[in-house]
Amino acid sequence: MHYNDYVRAIISAMAKSLNLIEETLEHFREGARCVRAHTNDTTYIITQADKDNFWVATEEPGFKKTKTNSLLAYFTHVFGIEATY
Repeated sequence: MHYNDYVRAIISAMAKSLNLIEETLEHFREGARCVRAHTNDTTYIITQADKDNFWVATEEPGFKKTKTNSLLAYFTHVFGIEATY
């Protein structure tokens, strides 16, 4: 793969991630209780902690939660989301 193709692929993946993040934020603005973000290996369960922060847990025993103000790191490999209202 040529360098330019590699850069285009990264930009395309980032754009998809940013679109899914924006879609997630829109769901919360519309009143969603939680959003599930799916990757090949993990499902993240995201809830809004407050206006600027989110709780992120994985769909595994124990549901360890992490508080974050950015979803970008979690959405790197997300291919789809579903909201629960």
